Amino acid sequence: MKKFYFVLLIIFISLIYSGKLLSQCYNCESLWMQDPKSPWKRTQGSIYDVSMIVKPVGKFFQVDVYMSYKSDPNYYNNVTDTFEVQHYFTLPDNVSFTDSWLWVDTTIMKADILERYSAFNIYEGIVNRRQDPSVLYKNSSGGYEFRIFPLPAKKFRKVKLSMMIPANENDGFYLPLSMFRYSKPTPEIQVLVYGDDTDKIPVLSNGAVFEAKVHATLGAYKLAKIPSTQVQTQAGIALSMVTETAPVSIAYGTEENQTGEGYYQLTFDPSTLLGVDTLNRRSLVFLIDHHSQTTLYNKTEVLAAARQMIKRVVRPNDRFRILYNHFSIKEVSPTWINGSEVDLESIFAGIQLGSASLLTSGLYEAYNYVLDEEDGQVIVISSDASKYQQLEAQQLKNELVDELGELRPTFILDYAAYNTHYHSTYYNGKYYYGNEVFYKNIIEQHKRSLLYLGQL
Repeated sequence: MKKFYFVLLIIFISLIYSGKLLSQCYNCESLWMQDPKSPWKRTQGSIYDVSMIVKPVGKFFQVDVYMSYKSDPNYYNNVTDTFEVQHYFTLPDNVSFTDSWLWVDTTIMKADILERYSAFNIYEGIVNRRQDPSVLYKNSSGGYEFRIFPLPAKKFRKVKLSMMIPANENDGFYLPLSMFRYSKPTPEIQVLVYGDDTDKIPVLSNGAVFEAKVHATLGAYKLAKIPSTQVQTQAGIALSMVTETAPVSIAYGTEENQTGEGYYQLTFDPSTLLGVDTLNRRSLVFLIDHHSQTTLYNKTEVLAAARQMIKRVVRPNDRFRILYNHFSIKEVSPTWINGSEVDLESIFAGIQLGSASLLTSGLYEAYNYVLDEEDGQVIVISSDASKYQQLEAQQLKNELVDELGELRPTFILDYAAYNTHYHSTYYNGKYYYGNEVFYKNIIEQHKRSLLYLGQL
C-alpha cells in the first residue's frame, strides 16, 4: 500500500511539473510582461511605434517589422521592477522568419538561428544572470513565442523581426497583423515601400492611400497608415503590387441580343498604347486564339478586328509575326514580316481559325519569338476561358517563366463571353472571370502591360 501511495505521489508531482511546462501556451495568443524572479508580478503588455518595410524579392515579399514593447506604466510604480516580454502569436504557415534584431541602448544585437534546445538553454542562462537576450521559438506550424529580457518598468525595448512571405497570384500577400492582436492598446501600423526596391505601386485592400515621401539617406518611398481600429479586422488586410497603366477608356455597354447581360466595351488607340511615337524598331507577335464556345463573336468578326488592330499598331520600320490556332499553332509566314511591305488583305484571306483554343502553346511560341528581342512585344487576341481558377492560372504562368525566363511586355484583348455563375473564382473580396487571374499575373510584370476587358 505504501508503495502505491509513493507511485501516486510521483505521478502527482509529475503532473504539476508537466502543467508548468504546458503553461508556456504553445497554441494560444497573449502578450504579458512578467518578472521571472517574481511570477506574481505580471502586467498587460503593449506594442507601439510599429513600421513594416515591404520589399518584393522574386516570388516572395520580405517584411521587416520594427516595433517597441512596453509595460503598463500605471500598473507598477516601482522603477526598479524588471519584466520579461512574453509574446505568443500566430501567423500563416507559409511565413518564414529570417532575422531578429534587439536594440541594447543604441547598439543593434543580431540573432543567431539555433535549434530549440540550445536556444532555450542559452536564453534561460542569460535571464538568470539578468543580461540582455531575446529569443523567438516556433511552437507549432503557425504558433510563435517571442521573449525579451529585461524590460525595465516605465521603459521600452525596440526590436526588428524579418520574415519572408510568398506572393499570391495577385502579386500580393496578407500583412502579418495578427502579431498585434493582444497588444493593449492596439497600435497603428505604418507600411513603407522604398522606390529602390520596386517600381511597382503598392495598394492596400482597406483603401488606405500611400503618400510619396523622401528620406534624407534612403531616398524616395511610399507610406500608408493602417489605423488601430482596422488592425484586428477578421478578413485581414492585403498589400498588392500593381503596375502603372497606359491611357485607356472603358465604358459599359450591352449587346442587342443580350437581355440584362452587360460587359465592358473597350475604346482605345492601340498606336498610343504600344508606343508608336518612338523611333525604335519593334518586333511584334500577334497571337489570334479563338474558342467558339466562349464568345458571341464569329471567326469572320474576330479576324476583321485583328486585321484592323494590326493596321493601326504596326508602323513601317516594325517587323511582326501572326500566329493563330487551327488544329495546331499556325503562322502566316515562316519569317518576320516588314511593316513597310505588308498586304494584310491577302494575309488574312489565308487564315482559317480553329474552334478550340490553343492559348497555352500559342503563348509559348509567341514569347519564344521575342525572347531575345530588346523591344519585343506580344499582343494576344483570345476568347479562351479555361484558366479561371487561381491554381491553374498560377501554374501556367510559372511554367512559362521557368521555361522562358522573364516574359516580354504583353497586351491582351479578351473577348470571351463570361459565364458569371459557372466560370468564376472568388479571391480577396473579388470575383474573377475567364482567364482574368492568369492575364493579371502575366501583365503585371511590366509597367506598360495592360489588360483589355471587353468587346472587339
